[in-house]
Amino acid sequence: RRCFTLMQWLEDRIESVYKKDPRYVEKAVTVFQLDLGSPQEIPEPLRGEAWEFVKFPLSALKTELQTLDKNVGGGFGKNLDLAQIRCSDMSEDTEIPGVTVFSRRALPLAAWTNGLEIAGIKADTERACLLLETGVMDRWRYGSYPKTEGAAQEAQEWEAAKVDTRGLHFLAIMETPDDEECAGIWLLQDRAAPSI
Repeated sequence: RRCFTLMQWLEDRIESVYKKDPRYVEKAVTVFQLDLGSPQEIPEPLRGEAWEFVKFPLSALKTELQTLDKNVGGGFGKNLDLAQIRCSDMSEDTEIPGVTVFSRRALPLAAWTNGLEIAGIKADTERACLLLETGVMDRWRYGSYPKTEGAAQEAQEWEAAKVDTRGLHFLAIMETPDDEECAGIWLLQDRAAPSI
């Protein structure tokens, strides 16, 4: 789910080659079906103590990710090439939605999290929890929130904000809300697999 170059190549190929073939059928059944099962409880070493929905300007995220890329402070995470994921035209002021996880053991939590192939985070309003999607088809209950109308609305607004940013979002891990630097930060994108 994080093979963006391959996904872009397939999307381009569908548009430039397959759709021009007279035998192409738009409504043909796709051979690629991603079957995501029920989410599992996340292992204890990957659980933070608290979390919150946040938004940061793209420019601030880029700065934090550049610091991470230079390995200043020994943090963990993953950056994405914005051109590769078709987001290079986004304004620096664009508010990118994310989730910040707080833990007294932020650096070990970031190290454990870095061992996952994080595909994205989703707010599951039915279960009143965050889902951490990893690998090809793994989903984990990452954090929960109260089943109240206000909490559900905040989760829906967060998901809507992801749609507004073409699926771009992030996960950050910090020790406390007052920290200046992240122990880990991952730039993520929700993107549907090409219909092949």
